[in-house]
Amino acid sequence: MDSRAQVSIEVALVAGIAILVAVSLVNINFERLNLARELGEGGEAKMVATLIATSINTVHANGAGFELTLSESKLNFTELTDVDQGTGIILPIIIDNTRRKVIVGRNMSRTGHKGQWNVSVSMVPNNVVRQDPTARYPEVTIRNNGTNVIVYADSSKVRVVP
Repeated sequence: MDSRAQVSIEVALVAGIAILVAVSLVNINFERLNLARELGEGGEAKMVATLIATSINTVHANGAGFELTLSESKLNFTELTDVDQGTGIILPIIIDNTRRKVIVGRNMSRTGHKGQWNVSVSMVPNNVVRQDPTARYPEVTIRNNGTNVIVYADSSKVRVVP
């Protein structure tokens, strides 16, 4: 065999291996990017659930008459559900008295998943009720009336299940 033919085969083999390595590295980076995006979006849902659960726990612990109002800068439903290429918090946010959990769903279609991820955060009381906001208790106000922890919020934004 001619030495030039052998060199050509070796060059082709080395070039093929280099292309395989490059493609593998690009694929690994895309997978890492998607994983980072998924974790970030799940983390946002977790922060919302933690904010609501912590507020409910604080109101419960401080007794009758104590209330907290989560201002729009703290809990802006419009921003949370803003559709950015198919992502956003899925409303209503669920407060589950039986399981003592605040459950927030997150649309994961941007990262290639169908459906949603649910994030839950534990809360202490099991006597949470929802009422429509009023002028005195604007959205979202959480109040302890001595018997129940009341969450004043629109039913399309927060739902309480027994």
